Amino acid sequence: MNLKNLPSTFLRTFLFLPIFLVLSLAGVTFGEVTWQQQVSGITNELRSVFFLDENIGWIAGNTGIILHTTDGGEHWNRQTSNTSRDLRCIFFMDPDTGWVTGALGIILKTTDGGNSWIPRNSGTVFQLLSACFTDASTGCAVGTGGLILRTTDGGTTWLPRTGAYPEDITGVDFVDSLYGWAAASESGATASTILKTMDGGETWQVVNVPTFWPLFSIDFVDRNTGWVVGYLETIFRSVDGGNTWIEETGISTTPESFYSVSFADDRHGWAVGYGGVIAATVSGGDLWTAQASGTTDILWDVYFVNSTIGWAVGEHGIILKAAPAVNLDDIHSNYPEKVTLFANYPNPFNPATHIGFQISDPGFVSLRIYDVSGKEVAMLVSEKLSAGNYDYNWDAGGLASGIYYYRFHVTPAFGISGSFTQTRKMMLLR
Repeated sequence: MNLKNLPSTFLRTFLFLPIFLVLSLAGVTFGEVTWQQQVSGITNELRSVFFLDENIGWIAGNTGIILHTTDGGEHWNRQTSNTSRDLRCIFFMDPDTGWVTGALGIILKTTDGGNSWIPRNSGTVFQLLSACFTDASTGCAVGTGGLILRTTDGGTTWLPRTGAYPEDITGVDFVDSLYGWAAASESGATASTILKTMDGGETWQVVNVPTFWPLFSIDFVDRNTGWVVGYLETIFRSVDGGNTWIEETGISTTPESFYSVSFADDRHGWAVGYGGVIAATVSGGDLWTAQASGTTDILWDVYFVNSTIGWAVGEHGIILKAAPAVNLDDIHSNYPEKVTLFANYPNPFNPATHIGFQISDPGFVSLRIYDVSGKEVAMLVSEKLSAGNYDYNWDAGGLASGIYYYRFHVTPAFGISGSFTQTRKMMLLR
């Protein structure tokens, strides 16, 4: 998978009940999305999908297919790639600058949003299965033959990284300019392999994963937390930067292979694969549940831009879009019975943390952040909200390490008596 765009400083996700509760939402549970098929206009196999936001995205596939949308997939327009080679990965840094890789070492670059694609010399005929850039100049591409290529000039020149790497490197992901990981597999091996770099892809170290099944896709949300998926329902999670990996066992799907994984944040993730299987988690991987895809076609790739909106692509030109499943008219469960301010997590944190609360009645809500001197440093909420559960992400970028306080105040609407105020402490530790 690919480098994630950083969320805005104040990212609000509306939740109707906490994760551990179950709603009856016309047959779906909380945290789920519904998947709807979009019209691609082609029957070619689609192998990679990438979106910059909820509207602007691209898809790459076999026989040189590149599709582009500016309206979230309502309409897909075919772009001219000037190649018939199978394309395996597409990645964009911004609305103009992007790259695509694939069979026989093909690398194409665009600087005009895909209106024109220019071939770049990779220096190899091996298949390039995945690519990821950390900025407009620096990126890595990986593939068969244990190949890792690196560029520092926007893809004009590519240099191989030397090392005893596995025979197939199937996925690569960076979270910043230094830290990246790659998933790998090797026939006959007693353990699968993760590669890790801490210098922007210049050098890579090998970490064994306790499985001999091939690994196909990897996704990290920060320098510590990531997931890798593979053959026969294989999902592993790391919380120490990929140094150790724990197998996820709470998977309630048919035992199919997962070919791609995408996490929107440290809790919401999806894995897709053979037979149209889609598994989703709202707990960071503690529990995975099946979601109906409406297809038995192989799904090769999945990409989410936030916790409710994403796309999956696969065989026969299939494109699926995920959108929120919650419909207020279908809720058959009670609102929260009391007002509660939850402890932030993680705590200590660096640089972002989640702050959640629930309110039992509509009311005016204020949620503000203060430093130890009592100075207000951020205002997350100051508005009227409906009864329900809410979760906010606060990014303390630019603030110094230390203790901070978040103050929560609710004034009920409609003349209901009794306001609520609570203050909690948290620590920013850089």
